[in-house]
Amino acid sequence: MGDRWRATHDRALILRLHRRWNPGLFELAGQYSHLRPSDFPAERFNSWTHRSGGHFDGFTLAHIDDERAVVQELWAKSTGLSDWNVPNWDSRDLRRLDETWELVRRIQETAGRPTFVRVPNDNPFGRLFAIRFQLPLETSLLLATRRPGFVRYVRLPAGYGIRPYGVGDEVAYASIHNRCFNASVDADEMRRWASGPRQESFTATFHGNPVGFFIAEVRRGRRLGDFNLAVSEGHRGRRIGTALLAAGLRSFERREVTTVIADHWATNAPAVEFYRRHGFGIARTYDFFRIDEATLEVPKPVGADPEGRAARLRRYRQLRRFDRVSRREHRRQDHEVRYCGNLRRRRCRNLRRSTCEDQRTTCPHAVYL
Repeated sequence: MGDRWRATHDRALILRLHRRWNPGLFELAGQYSHLRPSDFPAERFNSWTHRSGGHFDGFTLAHIDDERAVVQELWAKSTGLSDWNVPNWDSRDLRRLDETWELVRRIQETAGRPTFVRVPNDNPFGRLFAIRFQLPLETSLLLATRRPGFVRYVRLPAGYGIRPYGVGDEVAYASIHNRCFNASVDADEMRRWASGPRQESFTATFHGNPVGFFIAEVRRGRRLGDFNLAVSEGHRGRRIGTALLAAGLRSFERREVTTVIADHWATNAPAVEFYRRHGFGIARTYDFFRIDEATLEVPKPVGADPEGRAARLRRYRQLRRFDRVSRREHRRQDHEVRYCGNLRRRRCRNLRRSTCEDQRTTCPHAVYL
């Protein structure tokens, strides 16, 4: 592991570093604001800090569960690249990236399961890390926001209606949620979720039977609102989702929420179009890059500095080797004039004296190197 990445259990330090690099909207440990040390239990989260010059200039936070390991936060100071086709990488960036690669390798080997590195769109160091080691992109999480604002009336087809959550709806909620999101949530957990003190829930019905739901939750700080929206597959395309969203936005407006968050996967085309059509704008994107055994076998670093010391040394040795070969050939062929494409020109050293007025152009025994 890179000698500058050090494991730490100081959650207060991690929160301070997190606020430094994430001053705006974020998603971490299921929260969007007002993080607490208790959000990162030691049995599920591991953290590291990076020091340079006696100062903290980076941190890493990894979450490990039974299925996967996700490097949730990967930040460090970087110089970066001024354009996409700029070949010159800063040597300090390369050193930090190599140190980080060793750290991520250690995380993957310890977890023993597929590992993902989550990189937001405003994290230059994380982007450089993915580019340098050519990590494959798995998926992307979108955080879209809008203000509650005015919501126009939605007319539903005959037989459909919207009503508040009622006792017993949790069974239908759990069934719809599990089918829509390929999850396994039981009715008790759904009841606690839908009837909590910060939640207000709405049920979409068809002839009295629940076919969809909307859970509007006010987050910490009471200025951010999050929700869970799901509609049974057989009842989609009938403005039920729009009616549920309208009811939920009115609920947020009554509770003085200023920003409503809709988080969804970028590959979920219907959700992307639905939220765009209803005024949600993308505020942040999290890309998930996969690291598995195939990636770790042969790391393919790119972006080596072409004008670095190693490259200059290789080029110098090539020129010197050509220089020696050309001189041997020149002596063997009895001072035969030789030419090459290089602009450097030297006088034949086998001659004891110069035989031309201008050795750069008129010497018949000049070797063009």
